[in-house]
Amino acid sequence: DLANKTVTLDAGVNSAPDLDANDDAVGATVPADDAHWQSMKFAASLQTLCGAKKITDRSKFFSTLALDHGHLHSITPDTDLGKWTIWTFTRKLSDGTQQEVAKQAMTNAVVCDVPVSGAAAMFVIGGQKLVLNLASPGEVTVRNLPPPGMPGVCSGAVPCVDHMEVFYDLVDFAFKPTASGLVTRPLSPGAEPDYCPPGSI
Repeated sequence: DLANKTVTLDAGVNSAPDLDANDDAVGATVPADDAHWQSMKFAASLQTLCGAKKITDRSKFFSTLALDHGHLHSITPDTDLGKWTIWTFTRKLSDGTQQEVAKQAMTNAVVCDVPVSGAAAMFVIGGQKLVLNLASPGEVTVRNLPPPGMPGVCSGAVPCVDHMEVFYDLVDFAFKPTASGLVTRPLSPGAEPDYCPPGSI
């Protein structure tokens, strides 16, 4: 719906850009609670996972929304697969051996808390204004999700993050890692094997 449309957000904050992000270090264990899922490092850091420094192919992006203000952070995954899986990424070296690139839990949701000055937030989409009147306190959620019913990419019941291979082709990757997941708690038999962390660079 947003393809080829310029999207901007006016939150009534008339100051210089001051967006900040939680950049806490992450370990190789599942976070203990919601408070420990805040670091942006729980998103798929393409600099870490494939050595990328910039996006090289913007033709695959439908739209962008610049964030100038607020606080960017991860939140606890909304699936048990995300909450209880440790993902290991490895790369193959020139001598044929495997090197571990990252071992960590990963989120499938990133949030930007944007302050609003006044009682309304205005999105301008392709030149048309969409004004949202806010209660006090109020919350507006903008989600970037695949279309309903879109099929997964993981074969069988083994959890995977195979969709992330598309990310590597959009950036100046130095290598392409291989990923595997270790589920630390039993999942329901019908658990969806596809897991979709967002990419960051």
